[in-house]
Amino acid sequence: MSATQFQVVFDGPALAKSEMDSHELGASLISLNHLFDEADSLLNNGRTTHRLKVRGSFKRGCFKIDFASDQKLIERVQELLGSSDVQSIIAAGDLVNYLIVGTGAGMVGLFGLVKWLAGQQPTKIIEDAEGGLRVYKGDKYIKTEDRVIELFRSYKVRKALESAIAAPLTPGRVTDIAFTKDGGKTFERATIDDRAAFIAPPEEPSAHHTFTYDANVSLVNVSFKEGNQWRVHDGTANIGVYVEDRAFLEKVDANEISFSKGDVLRVRLRIEQDESPTGDLKNAFFVEEVLDHRHPEFRGQSKMTFDQSSDPEA
Repeated sequence: MSATQFQVVFDGPALAKSEMDSHELGASLISLNHLFDEADSLLNNGRTTHRLKVRGSFKRGCFKIDFASDQKLIERVQELLGSSDVQSIIAAGDLVNYLIVGTGAGMVGLFGLVKWLAGQQPTKIIEDAEGGLRVYKGDKYIKTEDRVIELFRSYKVRKALESAIAAPLTPGRVTDIAFTKDGGKTFERATIDDRAAFIAPPEEPSAHHTFTYDANVSLVNVSFKEGNQWRVHDGTANIGVYVEDRAFLEKVDANEISFSKGDVLRVRLRIEQDESPTGDLKNAFFVEEVLDHRHPEFRGQSKMTFDQSSDPEA
């Protein structure tokens, strides 16, 4: 297990008595935990689990929370990984550095980079002679590392950062949030004036792909309700399809076509696939045309399932 500690200090008019609204506190704790979860998942590819533990402490005139950041290598993954792979795990202390306080030698973390860019996108990012990265805004630059840029480019991490930093900053209530990992010697601080900088940019539109091909599918479930999916088996798995062949559907409605379990349709199948910026895929299947309808050679007594939810007498 890897562990580290850091502190978060909330300050503002609403905290003058070292008291914080329980709803605001709960939302902030959940958001911080979510931020570390997203960063841990991204940088370690799901090979670890992460959680924040709260250790309360108070200072007059503000509200301070001590956190213990614990990270555990998933046991099954540890059995499968070699020693070099285990050594490549981003530890809990490094997560705090990459997310918040930076890694030293003038290298900022995600918090410092987002604050410095103030809502702008980098003009360019180039590698420097020391192996770090220079992030330019116009002719000025700030130094960071590739792991921080990876976090910066993740929409999920940026939204989690927005919830953890921008959301709690409220005029007249919470006007300052500060983080420290060295017991208060140095702080990474955001004020109400920095709030806009931590608003995540809009998610990039999903990439859309279309594939059309002829295929044989066997019927599993036929729906007589317009707009409902039919269930078919494509030889590998059951899938839901939307039937767009109006001529075929009119024949079904007119009882000109009968179905039995195991019937095979040869269809022109279209797959509409959306790919999110994070790599998530979502498929939808459409039957553009029914090319052929074959009954099984031996039907026996099998009957297939029908969805008659559109029948008012059903």
